[in-house]
Amino acid sequence: MPDTYKRPPHLFGMITTAASRRYTPVALRSFFEHTPLDEGDHLVLVDNDGNFAVPKEIPADRVTVFRPKQPQSFARNANVLLAYARKSQADLFLMNNDLVFTSGWLEPLATDRRSLVSPVSNAQVGGRAGMLATSPAMDLDDYTGHEAELEAIAHHNRTTASGYQRVASLAFFCIKIPRVVYETVGDFDERFGKGGGEDRDYAVRAWQSGIPQEYARASYVLHFQGQSTWRGPETSEEQAQRDAHYTEAFRKKWGAALTYAFLGGDWNLFRTDRTLAQLLDESDFTSLVQHLRRKPALEPFIERQQTARFAAVCCIYDDDSWLAPAIESVYDACDSIWFLVGERPWHSEGRDQSALIERISGLADPGGKIHLVRGDWPDEASQRNAGLRVASQAGADYCFVLDADEIYDSNQLATAMQVVRQNPQIDCWRSSCFTYWKSHEYRVDPPEQVTASVFVRLGTGRFVENRTYQAAAFFDLPADTLRMHHMSYARTDEQILRKISTFGHAKEVVPGWFEQVWRRWDTERTIENLNPCWPAAYRRIVTQPAHALPPVLRRLVPAERAAS
Repeated sequence: MPDTYKRPPHLFGMITTAASRRYTPVALRSFFEHTPLDEGDHLVLVDNDGNFAVPKEIPADRVTVFRPKQPQSFARNANVLLAYARKSQADLFLMNNDLVFTSGWLEPLATDRRSLVSPVSNAQVGGRAGMLATSPAMDLDDYTGHEAELEAIAHHNRTTASGYQRVASLAFFCIKIPRVVYETVGDFDERFGKGGGEDRDYAVRAWQSGIPQEYARASYVLHFQGQSTWRGPETSEEQAQRDAHYTEAFRKKWGAALTYAFLGGDWNLFRTDRTLAQLLDESDFTSLVQHLRRKPALEPFIERQQTARFAAVCCIYDDDSWLAPAIESVYDACDSIWFLVGERPWHSEGRDQSALIERISGLADPGGKIHLVRGDWPDEASQRNAGLRVASQAGADYCFVLDADEIYDSNQLATAMQVVRQNPQIDCWRSSCFTYWKSHEYRVDPPEQVTASVFVRLGTGRFVENRTYQAAAFFDLPADTLRMHHMSYARTDEQILRKISTFGHAKEVVPGWFEQVWRRWDTERTIENLNPCWPAAYRRIVTQPAHALPPVLRRLVPAERAAS
C-alpha cells in the first residue's frame, strides 16, 4: 500500500435476528476487543426483530441501532447498511451476528483493493488447538470456554497464510464492500426473498464489472453458520420453500448455467468446453460470466460430461512385474494410456530402462491408446503433475492415476467411471485397496484404511506430496463400487529390495525390515505388523479367496483352488 494512501472510514454493519440473538453479544464483544477503530469508524446494528438489548459494556458512542418497522429480508437490511455507508462515504463491512472475531482479522481486509474481500473461517480452514477442533458448522457451546484456543488457531493461520485467493464467489457472512465497489455494482437485489441468492447475484454483477472476489488468507473469524435460517428456526419444509424461491428467481434472472455455477457451486461441468476450461484455469470469471450469460443452456455441457474422457497416467521406473495384467485390466475403460518413464528413480541412482521401454512397446494395443513420455523428475509429485499436463494436452477430462502394479476388475472400473461422469462437482475420487503379499494368493488383513487418489478432474488442483492431490472436493468410492488390487508386495526378494530402496517412502523404511519381517514371514506366517514403514498398517497376512480376485488375476489360480 503506498505511503500516501489514507483509507476511507469503515462502516461495520451487523444484522441480528431473534432466532440468533444469543450469538450477538459474543460477536459484539469479540468485535470491539479485536478491531482497531479510527475516528470516523462506526458500527450499525440492524435489530431485525426489534427486541435486542445492546450489552452495557459495548461502547454506545460507537454503535447505532437501526430497528425496522417490521422484519426485513437480508437484502433489504444490507441495502439499509449500504445507505449508511454512502452517507459516510465509507467502505462497508457487512457482517453476520453469528461470528467470533479474532486478533488481526481486520488488517488484511483494510488494504486498498478494488474487490469484494472476505476473511477465511472454519468453513474454509480447519484448525485445532487444545480441546478445540473447528468444523464447518458449529454451535456456541462448542466455542464457549475455548476462547484462548480459538486465538491460537487464528494466530497459526495468521503466521502461516498470506495473500489473497481469488474465487468465483463468496458467502457474505463477513464481506468488505469497498465504496468503489458498491458505487459500481449498486444495491442488493431484493427479489430473492428472506435470504439466499442475493450474495451470489451480487457476485455475478461484480464480475460483470470486472470486480474480483477474494479471500484474505491471513484474516480468520469463527462462523457458526445458519443460525437465523437452516440451522436455526426453519423447518425443513420452510428451508425447501425458501431455497426453491430464490433459486427460481436466480434462474429467471441469470439462466440455467449461471444458476448451476453460482448456486450449485460447481464449475467443473464447464471444463468439458476447452475455451471455458482455459478461462477457469486463469480464474477469468468476468469472461466466464459473459459467456454463460450469452449461452445460458446447461444441456450441451451435460451431454459432453456424460462422455468425459479418461487418460490413464502411469509413472513407472524399472518395475514391470505386473505391468501386462495391470494394463489389460484398465485398457478398455481408458481413452488413452500414458507411461511416464523417468531417467532415474526418485531416491537412488539411475540405470538403463531399455528393457522396460521394450516391454511397454510390446503391450497389446489394438486401439492405439498407449503412449510413452521420457523425462527427469526430482520426486513423485513432480512426475505426477507432469502427467496431469500430458493428460490435459491430450484432450482428456480426467486423469486416471495408475501405477504399474495396480489391477482392477474391468467391469467395476467402467461402472466407477460412469459414477464419476455423473458427478462433475467432485475434483478427486479415491479408492480403497487390497494389498497383496508375495503373490496374488495372499493379502494384508484388515485392508488398509487409507485411500488413494484414482480419478482427478484435470485443472482442479495438483499433487503436493507423493500421491496426495490438493483440491477442494474429494469423495471416497465405496469398496463395492471400486476397489484397487494393489500388487505392491507381490514380488520376489530381489524386486522387494529394489522397491524399498527406490520408492517414495524409501527414507522411512524400518531398519532390518527385509530380513526380520519380509523373509521371516516365509517360515513364520503368523507374525504381525509387517509394513516396512509403518508396521501396524499391515496387521497380518491372509489367503485371498479366488472369487475375490479380479478376472485377470483369477486366471492365475489353479483350477482346483478356484473350484474350492
